[in-house]
Amino acid sequence: MNKGSVVSNLIKYALVALVFSCAWGPASWGQAHSEPAVEPAAHQAAGDDALVGAHSVGETHEAGHGEQAAHAEGEHHEEHPPEIPDLLFLIQNSTTNPSLKKFIGAIRVPFYSILIACVVAFWFKRRLRKTELIPGRGQVAVEMYVELLDEFVCGTLGKERGRQFLPFIGTVAVYIWCMNLSCLIPGLVPPTSYPTQTFGLSILVFVYVQFTAFRYQGFGGYMFHLANEPRDALGWAMAPLFFPLHIMGELIKPVSLGLRLWGNVLGEDILLGVFSGLGIMLVPAITALVGWHIESLWVGIPLHLLVIPLVLLGSTVQALVFTALSTIYFSLVLPHHDHSEHHAPAGAH
Repeated sequence: MNKGSVVSNLIKYALVALVFSCAWGPASWGQAHSEPAVEPAAHQAAGDDALVGAHSVGETHEAGHGEQAAHAEGEHHEEHPPEIPDLLFLIQNSTTNPSLKKFIGAIRVPFYSILIACVVAFWFKRRLRKTELIPGRGQVAVEMYVELLDEFVCGTLGKERGRQFLPFIGTVAVYIWCMNLSCLIPGLVPPTSYPTQTFGLSILVFVYVQFTAFRYQGFGGYMFHLANEPRDALGWAMAPLFFPLHIMGELIKPVSLGLRLWGNVLGEDILLGVFSGLGIMLVPAITALVGWHIESLWVGIPLHLLVIPLVLLGSTVQALVFTALSTIYFSLVLPHHDHSEHHAPAGAH
């Protein structure tokens, strides 16, 4: 494949992505938020009517209770961030069946997580079903990803240990990256914008790291590692101080992994929704300036295009950070003498 064909393909894909992005962003945001926008006001009006009726009959206790309920419900609506709604969210809001609402709310995030995992597994399996001597674009992309990840993991853990953990770390990396970028697909929501998903991934890494520590160091060796590996009297005297600190450090690692990924992806998703909503809200003002009278328009100004490069960069960086920290956590619990023997000169043995 020559350089000209690569450039032409990139231009073609960029134009398709531009048209696609201009179409879905403001339209999906406006359709979803056109009706719920008046819902808080309706609830507030209902709460005010209940308060007036309660005061007229002298039921002060029930009035106070209604005021607290209305205030709590208003806070409930304020807590929802202006994200671009997904397909299951629209179905959940449109149905009147409370059981179905509860069911959709329970499976919403796991459904998208499983869907993305199946799509990624199917894509990799299809691309590697029949490898060729002259690879295509899909095979080249997979090979480049595996080579880059293999170089990073083996450079951190050593070649022997790195090849053992490469499948797990590589799967987590591409899975998180695809989940982060799913906010750019109409009808999907990034599962990593919810703490249940990010903390699930961080706890998975934490359990595997602890299992690796007990497997390669044993119980006594791992306790010795948590005590800061004392070698002299001063080290043993400081061991009671270092041991709880190391325990707290191990427990904080999954919390920091989950919070970092969740906060960044949620911020990108909210920013995308805010700019999409701003593109919708600017349409009436612009049409009024030019003298048009349009009551409703389902397409807005594609201001969210300004945020898409930031989402692409941030999603990739967060996947890399999660992968790098997970690899470092594995390196910290592996026996250190393996690395020292690996890098020692031949005459030292």
